[in-house]
Amino acid sequence: MNPITKMLLDMARFYGQDLDKRQLEMYTEIMSQFDQKTVLQAGRDYVRDTKNTRFPMPPHKIMEKYLPKTPDNRDLAIETANRIVQAVGKFGYTNPTDARQYVGEAGWAQVQRSGGWAFLCAELGVSIDKTTFFAQTRDSIQSNLNLGHTGINTDLPAIEQSVKSKVGEIIDNVARVLSIEGQTTKKGEPNGEEN
Repeated sequence: MNPITKMLLDMARFYGQDLDKRQLEMYTEIMSQFDQKTVLQAGRDYVRDTKNTRFPMPPHKIMEKYLPKTPDNRDLAIETANRIVQAVGKFGYTNPTDARQYVGEAGWAQVQRSGGWAFLCAELGVSIDKTTFFAQTRDSIQSNLNLGHTGINTDLPAIEQSVKSKVGEIIDNVARVLSIEGQTTKKGEPNGEEN
């Protein structure tokens, strides 16, 4: 018997439920889309948790707790809004070039919609409440991302692209450093040659 099917039957008995053949097949099929080990662990944990008083174990419980998370539009919007607020203190109005690189093009588009870099630096925390600004910025960015995915607002830069290019830049820098270190011996002479 399939271990997931056995687990589901055991869980049904534990919760005093009866599963007909078709229900069991459906639950097994749904649960089989996940790694078997993960499903079996999720089942054990589900039964041990006293808050879970009903069967069947919803598949989303496995996804929420056991599967790796991938960033969604809200995560990207929160990160970008955080970067904008942090950049004000980190770079100040005299360094818009580094601030723009730090927040990415999608974040910079939001800065421009908020009055521009100099205005934001002068007013954030003075006449603009940081908490309110963060929430409005986050929601605006998330809305723009959602509209961009539907093809309605495609002229905005994608956050994913700025994040990918930043990650690529970091990887290139690390590779460059590692290749330089790999060409140096313990004595500090390139390629192990002494003069």
